[in-house]
Amino acid sequence: MPPHFHVTTPDGDAQIALKDLVVLNGDCVRRNSKRRAVGHVRIWTSLNVNGNGSMDENDFVTAGKSLRKIRTAKWLGARQVKIVWRDGGEDVIDLSPILLSHRGFVALRKDDHLFETMKVAEYGEALEWADGTELAAAWLQQVTPLQYDNERFRRAMDELHMSLDGMAARLGIARRLIAEYRKDRPIPKYVALATEYLLDQRKAG
Repeated sequence: MPPHFHVTTPDGDAQIALKDLVVLNGDCVRRNSKRRAVGHVRIWTSLNVNGNGSMDENDFVTAGKSLRKIRTAKWLGARQVKIVWRDGGEDVIDLSPILLSHRGFVALRKDDHLFETMKVAEYGEALEWADGTELAAAWLQQVTPLQYDNERFRRAMDELHMSLDGMAARLGIARRLIAEYRKDRPIPKYVALATEYLLDQRKAG
């Protein structure tokens, strides 16, 4: 995820890219400061983007649907954590894929004492560590194990308007496997994640 900041309002929250103020998660619209402030949040700190610009302190950002928030987080060993969400759900998540994805997480990969300082951010929108590292809840949701059954896979193919050959080409696997996943063959996590990625790309484009 690119550099971003979090916005929290009485009605929800969102994550906004620093570079161009594109909404990364949530359904937000930047509003003129003269608008009524109900359901908005003031960005009090001017955010410089590579020295090329900033948000005025009177700018407002409004948020749409809520992002999932964290209630508690417990380290289970290695780089696995148990997340209890504020909506009542629970997930055991392996953070290794995220920590390996960016050099900014090098210390967390290697230092158990640092990793042990993990805590939930004040508003539940992220995990935080003593060195100032932050991991957004949105990232945690992306690596949550998917319970992907055959019906869901068939539905995804229908939404993508994919044939057996087309889906096989997009996922880089054999046509025979696609046919079996549509029937009753257990679907591997990497296939489930890749399929969801295709769906996200379609919705975004």
